Amino acid sequence: MRKTIEQAREKRQQSINQLYRRIPGFNKVVRVYSEPVHNAKMGAIEEQYQADVAGIIADLSATMAHARKVIAASESTLANGGKNYSWLTPGELERANTISLFVREDVEALDPPALVDFVKQASESDDKVTRWAALRFASERWQSFPDDDISPITWASWDKAYPALRESVAPADVIKAEKTARANLAQAEEIYEAARYELPAERQRLADRLGISEAAMFPDQAQPLEPAEVASDAEIREWQRGIEKVIAMKQPRSTQPAPQINIERIMQDARRGKQERAPEPTEAP
Repeated sequence: MRKTIEQAREKRQQSINQLYRRIPGFNKVVRVYSEPVHNAKMGAIEEQYQADVAGIIADLSATMAHARKVIAASESTLANGGKNYSWLTPGELERANTISLFVREDVEALDPPALVDFVKQASESDDKVTRWAALRFASERWQSFPDDDISPITWASWDKAYPALRESVAPADVIKAEKTARANLAQAEEIYEAARYELPAERQRLADRLGISEAAMFPDQAQPLEPAEVASDAEIREWQRGIEKVIAMKQPRSTQPAPQINIERIMQDARRGKQERAPEPTEAP
């Protein structure tokens, strides 16, 4: 997805570069078209770029929506913890019914720090049924604690220990789907934030909200995309005069008036990347 944004930028820059030509012997580039046509083409290029970005943003929005849907479904499944009887085989389910009462009694006697330790120990057990029962009743016990009874350190330990226990019990495909969705969501959100500020309206909206100028907020966007070495009209005229002098110096002295040099024709040919060629001499009849 990130590559797509870069491709859109490269496509825009290549289109802009097409509007210029370099003249042999001249150290700057000149515009291929007249100023009105050039400006119109620049506007069309930027309009196409904004359309490309809008399409990328739409795709990212769809990706994020799908990822959130997958995550919500996974969280709903995993939130039930040990209540997901489908995670156990018939034999494992029979054993779970036997030990559940004892596990529940043990868990209900634990305070928050002790419950975290219990969950950590359970996740290291080689017995899947034990982990399943611990997951089921530990979740119920944790939900019963008032928030004020849980210290920040205990909260942090729980947030690390409980998911580990959950992953040790849940089917691999459930965990994999959730992890993949979270990775996709994180990537899409990051690119979405960068992509939407390619749109002038979004940049201006943020700048207005923060009370600063758009150029100060997005200095990279303020940089011109056109070549820095574009020749000015004065520089082109100076170059033309230089060419005229060189041509005049190469002409033999004569009382006849010097031929008229079509400088505009030379410029047009140079802009098109072509060299004007003299006709081949022909033999006299």
